[in-house]
Amino acid sequence: MYLNMPDSRMEGNKKEEEVLGEDADSDNDSSWTKGRRKRKKLPHWTRLPLASDDDDDEKAKYADWTLDVTVSNGSDDVVISYLVHKCLIGLQSDYFEGIFRDPEEGGFSESHQKRSAIKLPESVVVTIEHFEILLDYLYTDKLVIEPDNAVAMVYFGDYFGIELLQDQAQSFIRELIKTKFLNDIPSSIVRMQKLLTALYQDAKCLAMEELQEAIVYECAGKPRLMMSKEHCTSLDVLDKEFWCRVWDARKFHTPTELSTKLWSISVAHFIELHYSNIVDLERFFELTCLSSLPFVSAEVAVFLIEEEQRMRTAANEETAQKKDDDKKLTCLQQRCIDSLIDSDTGNWKIPKPRSLLQAKIQNLPPIVLGSMLLCTMNTKEMPTGTDSIRVSGAGSEVVNGVYMKSGLQNGDPIFTKVGLFEGSNVLFHLYRFEDGHFYITVLPEGSVLNTTEDINLYMSTNEEEDFSLGMSWETLHEGEVPSPTFQFV
Repeated sequence: MYLNMPDSRMEGNKKEEEVLGEDADSDNDSSWTKGRRKRKKLPHWTRLPLASDDDDDEKAKYADWTLDVTVSNGSDDVVISYLVHKCLIGLQSDYFEGIFRDPEEGGFSESHQKRSAIKLPESVVVTIEHFEILLDYLYTDKLVIEPDNAVAMVYFGDYFGIELLQDQAQSFIRELIKTKFLNDIPSSIVRMQKLLTALYQDAKCLAMEELQEAIVYECAGKPRLMMSKEHCTSLDVLDKEFWCRVWDARKFHTPTELSTKLWSISVAHFIELHYSNIVDLERFFELTCLSSLPFVSAEVAVFLIEEEQRMRTAANEETAQKKDDDKKLTCLQQRCIDSLIDSDTGNWKIPKPRSLLQAKIQNLPPIVLGSMLLCTMNTKEMPTGTDSIRVSGAGSEVVNGVYMKSGLQNGDPIFTKVGLFEGSNVLFHLYRFEDGHFYITVLPEGSVLNTTEDINLYMSTNEEEDFSLGMSWETLHEGEVPSPTFQFV
């Protein structure tokens, strides 16, 4: 039976229900809030001794294992104990899983004692703070890998059998090495030098061969990282073994004229700093032979000539042999002279040859001085006004600028300038190709001219014997109109 109540009565009841509902919600909210306040914290590792407050007691509740961790504190060892929960750390670690297993199931005797000992390596690379970061990771599955803890995490991942942690830390280091060397500028190179130095020292300290190999590979492919004298001085790990490994790793990288010249600078600094205890005559020839350094930087050419002469004299060779050697240039001497003087024109390739040779000329062998003199007496001269060319007005603005004469190709001058192209450091070349046309070409650093890596932007319309300002040009590939104009500088 249904009763029809007056509208006013129904409205009154509805209001009462609303008020009661609000009160009920209020009571529920209060009860829920109280429940949250009383909610107990999840188990967590705890460092002994426990603090006097209830927080550590709550976290250590149900802990069923004690880890005694030994760390070196100067000349003394310090033991720090932790209460942990087997079910949380044993699931992710092969090491702890084995420790926790019952002896009857192939485990260790520690399982009866509910206690085990761990000794951290005597190294600043792995600290007690790093170990506590590891415990946090095992409890929360969260970890922020940083340069300061990455090597320690690789070590812990390997030692404790935590493959995921090891993979994550190794991936972080690989990406760190790649991304830190973004720009070929001094500040970026210095940062990379410090990074590789620290990583190699850490890896060597912990006998982590895989990480050492990765760093050696990076050094072999980036000679600018190794060419700084300041870097060689601060890099204590640059011993004979390390240098041999870097030298061997060069075979995994394609050498170029530029990279080889940069390596010659690195070799010179290394010899200068470590001659007395590392580099002997045999090692000197290994580092400077034709297969190792087919090209030599003019910056270190005189130094290498001096060092070779000094080492040969100090080697106490037979007098007759030395006289025979003095009658002809050595392979290294010839390469050094070629880096200093353009044999086609007789021009010096360095801006101030007098300043370079003035204090050292008395140390150079007579055969070297005579060869230099003959090279500078070459009567072939470059055409007037072709030492540098200004390019302007090109639709591809990166092309514009002053190109300096940097060499010859088939008797024709090559002009180059350094610039940026699509965010990378490149060399712009202005030269005459064997087809008779002149080109403006982008050549990525470390590449060789006249290969598939060339990016031709502009080409002279007609075949020309000599470069002239009135030549007509057309765009090629990524070149943009209008074509450039030229001016002798």
